[in-house]
Amino acid sequence: IKNNVVDHAIGTRRINISEEYYSQWHKNTYLSGNHCLVLIKPDVHPVTIKTPFISGSRFFETENHQIFAGDGYNLYTIRDTAITFFQNLFTTIPYTRIYYFGHNLYAIQGNSVYTYHFDGKKFERISKRNYGKKPDLIFSNKYGLWITFANQKGAILYRDSKTSSQSELVNVPGYINYFCND
Repeated sequence: IKNNVVDHAIGTRRINISEEYYSQWHKNTYLSGNHCLVLIKPDVHPVTIKTPFISGSRFFETENHQIFAGDGYNLYTIRDTAITFFQNLFTTIPYTRIYYFGHNLYAIQGNSVYTYHFDGKKFERISKRNYGKKPDLIFSNKYGLWITFANQKGAILYRDSKTSSQSELVNVPGYINYFCND
């Protein structure tokens, strides 16, 4: 995305982009920050929409091609320019990060990681794992579930993507600031 496209989308207002997502199915790009969504569709001028979304609430797409983002307590679906309440996650404190992979939604809430399963209709909480310190980042892929902690090098890896299973420490020489798939 070229800066002039994003600048055109937001006009004179500055948005600090904290999350981004491209849907191959919908062919749309979703950017968020400062409680705004910038929706970039092919061959259409970008649209900016005011939202309840928080930084750290990543956009994600389920297997049935629903696009979601959240506000720390709730999840919302995004359909074109309509943002609709979908479900409350019944948290006592707000989640600071979420990540979705393979029908599972992972949410960092305080010193805990909650796992929710998506059946195509709703997210149901299936587990909770407490840690002695606050998790910082969370990521899941075919290799497992990865969790980092603030001011700690490396990550914890659960190879079966379940926080109830045995974990292993993955040592790297520096801090992990971001995850992505190759």
